[in-house]
Amino acid sequence: MSLIDLILDFIIRNENVLGYIVLFVSSLIEYIFPPFPGDTVTLFGAFLISVRNWNFFAVFMSVTVGSVIGATIDYFIGRRLGRKNGNSQIPKMIKKGNMVLTEERYLYIKEKFEKYGAYVIILNRFMPGVRAFFFVVAGIIDMKFLPVQFFNLLSVLLWNFLIIWSGYFVGNNWDRLLGLYSLYSKAVGIVIFIVLLSLLILFYIKRKNAKN
Repeated sequence: MSLIDLILDFIIRNENVLGYIVLFVSSLIEYIFPPFPGDTVTLFGAFLISVRNWNFFAVFMSVTVGSVIGATIDYFIGRRLGRKNGNSQIPKMIKKGNMVLTEERYLYIKEKFEKYGAYVIILNRFMPGVRAFFFVVAGIIDMKFLPVQFFNLLSVLLWNFLIIWSGYFVGNNWDRLLGLYSLYSKAVGIVIFIVLLSLLILFYIKRKNAKN
């Protein structure tokens, strides 16, 4: 039995406060360890609203609070990484000869994220697998905490309402619900890949033109 199957089995065997705690912890962990299938657990909570009469508000609040706390942890991890010697915002990992994150690349990312960061954070919950990254970056470039939290909360509320409503609407067909989410995740993954590839190409062209 896989880890996710064990978690879902545990939830269905604990139709009490313990089950809601698992929903909360799962939503938090996916921000600390992105491969963790937090959305699958949330979907299962929505599924149980339909088939086992779980409390909608309790499920919704469990996953919402977990998501907000997880994103906050990521943000402060980014703040920690992004500060060197007091108020410096240049990350500690930027060193001479570093081919992964040079100061030039860091400043480019900072410029773009300061310009489009609010939109990215609003959309973060709709992009499985890469959510944590955005909050780490927001912390690294020292975006103001309250706006980050506001846009994050908006994103979390929209996504959780959508995913829980979808789970309730589909009803007792768990396999269909899981299949729809899997299809959505793959589509988003393709879009993210195309966007990142386009940004890398634009960065390369801009850098090449600057040298010429």
